[in-house]
Order: sequence, then structure tokens, then C-alpha cells
Amino acid sequence: MYKNILDNLIGLKEASEVTRGLNPHNSLCVQISLDFETGEIYTNTHVSENSWTEYRDNNVETVCFTNRGMSEQKILEKINETAFMREQVIKAGLME
Repeated sequence: MYKNILDNLIGLKEASEVTRGLNPHNSLCVQISLDFETGEIYTNTHVSENSWTEYRDNNVETVCFTNRGMSEQKILEKINETAFMREQVIKAGLME
């Protein structure tokens, strides 16, 4: 369902670079989200795990929060997990 989007992600390298230098011993964390319509990856840095960005667009879904550096491959794994779960929700008729 999302193969075309997943094959043409925008900002994967940049998302990985944003997480570089994160340390679980401080309070900074990065929220990584994906627009399933455009394939654009969004990153938002927050001062704690109790903060987040909420998108008012059904096509944008949070992939993960991290307080550690993430490789492009690890982010891609999280994106694939989120895409799979999103497909299951759509198949169950819980989302269009």
C-alpha cells in the first residue's frame, strides 16, 4: 500500500543527522514523523519525553521518539513498522 512512498522518502538522511549526539542521560529527545501522502520525514526536538508535536493531518503519523542516535536503517525499520500497523488499522476499517 505504501511501497511507492517508502521507496521515495524525503529527509531520511537529515532525520538521522538530527539524532546524532543525543544522549539518554540528558532530557532532549527527537520525535520522528512521516507524511504518508508525500513521503516527507519530519523531526521535532523536544526538551523532554513529556513534550510532543501533534499534527492535525491524518496523513502524518509519529514513527518514534528517541533520545539516542539513530541510523538511517533504524529509522527505516521504525517507518516500516508504522506503515504495517497503519495498513492493519485501515484494513480493519478503523481509518480511511
